Amino acid sequence: EGPGQGGSSSAAAGLLHPFTPRVRTKCWQGDESMQKSLRLIEKADAFRDPTSPSIIVQDKGILRLARSERQGNDYRVGVERFGNEELEWWDAEQVARTIPSVSRDSLMGAVLMRC
Repeated sequence: EGPGQGGSSSAAAGLLHPFTPRVRTKCWQGDESMQKSLRLIEKADAFRDPTSPSIIVQDKGILRLARSERQGNDYRVGVERFGNEELEWWDAEQVARTIPSVSRDSLMGAVLMRC
């Protein structure tokens, strides 16, 4: 879909990661939007109480769970297309080992988006 054609999910996708909701392609100006969001987060973090151990964002990436076969297939297509520098496929066991509190109900795996 072209700019402005993907609905609210497509518009918001580039704010926290540059991929479309199905993770098969990047959204229009997704990389640029992501960089601007990171700069804004850095500026906001400067106003955080320096004695507080909490941080606004960790830059390890975003883990998006695949709860259906279609999502799993879409995410794996994205991993094949963009490679491990940007995306990494995790099987359900790796997700469960890393985040034990995640429900395994219909868990197909996940994609780690390195942003």
